[in-house]
Amino acid sequence: MGFIRFIGDIILIATLVFIIFNGYQIYKSKHYLSKKTLITVLVAIIGTAVGSPLSNMQSKHEITAAKEHSESIESKKNHSESIKESAALSKRIESSNSKKETKSVNSTSHSESSNDNQYKDINSLFDVNDMSKYSDDDLFASNVILPNFYVKDIGADKMGEYHLLLTPTEKSEQEFLAVGNTKQKISVGSTISIKGTISGRGIVNQNQINVGINEKYLGDKTIAIMMNGLT
Repeated sequence: MGFIRFIGDIILIATLVFIIFNGYQIYKSKHYLSKKTLITVLVAIIGTAVGSPLSNMQSKHEITAAKEHSESIESKKNHSESIKESAALSKRIESSNSKKETKSVNSTSHSESSNDNQYKDINSLFDVNDMSKYSDDDLFASNVILPNFYVKDIGADKMGEYHLLLTPTEKSEQEFLAVGNTKQKISVGSTISIKGTISGRGIVNQNQINVGINEKYLGDKTIAIMMNGLT
């Protein structure tokens, strides 16, 4: 195609030169063109008509080829980038899943450890024989174990929950009122160990008397415990 374009360009240039030259001769002689000259001019015009399209065809072909080549390169580039992005995304997903699995394992381990260690011996936190020295903020929501506390009195409500009036020792005056469920049989005068959460200060009120606590304890100040089980 390059050779055809070259021939077309030569024909075009020759035609233009010929037209200019003959035009000058016509102007100089002021005569009409001879048949030979007319034929020559006609050939030149045909050459121009043929050469110009051939040249244009060559140009269009080269432009199309260049465009296709550029699109091919761009397509390969986009395909390569797509592969890279896909690989990067896959790697991020694998990394995220790995982190989630690790976090899940750590969370489970931490949860089990927390369940085992969240309750602390109340004796290590407070003076159980005189809880009046502590503020409500100090006491509230503390998870504690009451070890071997003396059962001073017992009540039970319609929901089946025990109401236990407890003291650290048989002779201690500091009272704790624990409320909660347990299947274990409990009797007055025994000792039990319970785990629970301090919910604040309270008193033995009429509700406690109604569920079975001896009326002689009515109005006694207590530390309220939400019992979560026995130990």
